[in-house]
Amino acid sequence: MCIKSIRLSRGAEDLLHMTSSDETIRCEPGDCCGLIGPNGCGKSSLLKALGGLMEHDSGECAIAPNVQLGYLEQTGTSGSTLTIYEEATSKMETLNRLKKTLFGDGGEDEEYALHASAAEEAEARAEWERVDGDNAEKRISSVLSGLGFDKKTWATQSCASLSGGWQMRVSLAKLLLSEAGECEKTGVNGGFLLLDEPTNHLDSNAKKWLQNWIKKYKGTILLVSHDEEVLRDVCTRIVEVKNKKLVSYPGSYAQYLRAKSAKAKEATKILERTGRETKKLETFINTYGAKATKAKQAKDKEKKLEKALEILKDAKIDAETAGAMNVDEAEEMNSNSSTSSSSSSGSSGSKNNNNNNISLRLADPPNTTRMYIQTKGLCVGYEGRDEPIATNATFEIERESRILICGRNGAGKSTLLKTLAKVIPPKSGELRVSEDCELGYFDQDLAQKLPLDKTGLEYVLDVARVGSGIGSKRATITDQMARSALGSLGITGTAAIDRSIGELSGGEKARVALAGFMLKPVDCLLLDEPTNHLDVNSIDAITSALRDWKGGVICVTHNPRFASRLKPTTVVRCKGGEDMREDETRAIEVELWPEGKAITAQDLYARDCEVEECSLDDDKNENDEAAQAVAQAKELEAAERKAKEKRRKEAANAPKIIDKIERAMEVLDKDIEALSEKTLACGSDVGEAMKLQKQIDEKTEKRDAYFAEWERLEELMMEVEEETAGAAAA
Repeated sequence: MCIKSIRLSRGAEDLLHMTSSDETIRCEPGDCCGLIGPNGCGKSSLLKALGGLMEHDSGECAIAPNVQLGYLEQTGTSGSTLTIYEEATSKMETLNRLKKTLFGDGGEDEEYALHASAAEEAEARAEWERVDGDNAEKRISSVLSGLGFDKKTWATQSCASLSGGWQMRVSLAKLLLSEAGECEKTGVNGGFLLLDEPTNHLDSNAKKWLQNWIKKYKGTILLVSHDEEVLRDVCTRIVEVKNKKLVSYPGSYAQYLRAKSAKAKEATKILERTGRETKKLETFINTYGAKATKAKQAKDKEKKLEKALEILKDAKIDAETAGAMNVDEAEEMNSNSSTSSSSSSGSSGSKNNNNNNISLRLADPPNTTRMYIQTKGLCVGYEGRDEPIATNATFEIERESRILICGRNGAGKSTLLKTLAKVIPPKSGELRVSEDCELGYFDQDLAQKLPLDKTGLEYVLDVARVGSGIGSKRATITDQMARSALGSLGITGTAAIDRSIGELSGGEKARVALAGFMLKPVDCLLLDEPTNHLDVNSIDAITSALRDWKGGVICVTHNPRFASRLKPTTVVRCKGGEDMREDETRAIEVELWPEGKAITAQDLYARDCEVEECSLDDDKNENDEAAQAVAQAKELEAAERKAKEKRRKEAANAPKIIDKIERAMEVLDKDIEALSEKTLACGSDVGEAMKLQKQIDEKTEKRDAYFAEWERLEELMMEVEEETAGAAAA
């Protein structure tokens, strides 16, 4: 893959705008490149451009010729009437063709198909062995089982009967079993997979299986994901979308985080140093700019100030965005370097002062009732099936409850939520919902069910005003209130008003769906996978708002970050076919972290650092090398101390020297001015004029040398001051 000087736009908006001076982005065979960036920055559009589904405006955006390409969109298979097995294997073109040649259309293991000649059969048999056709069913079984499909349903259940999440899994299985996914078996000239958030809708077991599959894959992968665990586990390179540019970081996600952390620290230093420098330059220009003797120096200072302000602007951007994936560090940095405001009103809110400025506020619960939902011995199941899939649920949802429903896919979590929302009836047991309780139900497929022809603003207004009557809180919802709700989630300008929902990215669609909820005053929220397609900033904004909200929350999620930051008050565990039960909140560690321990991004970062440091100890001559390294380090440390002491002394003496230089420069400026006046008075005496000009040039050269030394000493003092401050802070 090669991306060079690309310009990619959506309508009048540039998503990517790179020039020849920007780096060329490459993915080499065997790479798994993680493509990261905030929602709406152009990640999915870039994948579409690489896949030939979208035109780019200019530049180079290409995949090597003859490479088998596979593309997974954010949305799954829809409208297919095939069974799960038929749809999943429909792109196994080579194997399907060979099956017909060797075994006939019936698919049974016949001796040979009658219509094939002996030569065709021999050729097909050789190719069948080359692609390991005898083990194809094992590979199919591995993929479908790994992604969580029940073997009993493969050959009978239609894709049309599946939810959006399960249809997404069928699409993923179809891609993994395609010519591109099986490039090692099919013998094509390499495979290249474009994966757009493949772990959406996957539980922890299916996600772990997919991560292992990716690590074993012999082709190249460009992966869009907001899941830090996945990025950390599988990526060999990170490509970040930043300020409409692509920036490539070789190595693992942990190495990327270290590089970003170092960049953030360096950017902060540049901010401090350049900020002080610009103040000094502005003072000099304001003081001496009007003086003829200082005119050249003032002009030089203006040029330097212009450059310093440009550096300051870039450093600000780096400081605000460099540590974005290291959340704690980023939040601390952003709280000191930027501010944001929200125009929405309500009882709770979350501000995320990064480059996305995302905040979320939920309307106050409209009713004063304390108890919302009570269940006793509740059994739930699919419509059209008699037997329940989850039984004996007994729990309560009241004001300020935050209940997390855990369990593997197919265990009944979404079915329980639909039952509580009265979308489907219970199989048995008691379900009591307070008459004064207004429910808000967020379906995991809601973002895919939005009206594609409407704008985000039109949709939010429609949803917020449904059922509004005279005197209702919803009757007074204005366009400006809807714009504020969308804007608080980062959907602004053309994305909110002009572009249809069909033109938005998956993450933007999810935000539009959430914005509709923000304006609906409800007492209890039932959320089914609300974080699908959302970036880290959006997830953090949602959890912060939900934690502080006064209503009740019950949610299904497979996102460890969302689950841990929500700080649930209760966990309900669904085990599929068994009784549901309330559990301690530590149950999320078992359900969401199969290893049995919930670990934060900070913990993972620290662990990876330890692993990489420990790996250095594997060298055969570690003792000798360590001793040599210690000696070299001591020598270097001594040399650095000596150099620092020399610089410190020079900086301490610099003010006196600068004062002398400034007086000397003032004398030279006066001399140059006097000589210039004499030159003008020479008239036609060319010889005298040349003599005077030579003196002017000599004095100007001397003044420039003084000025260069003045600048060096000023910079030295600032650097030493910064080093001293840093040492004191440490």
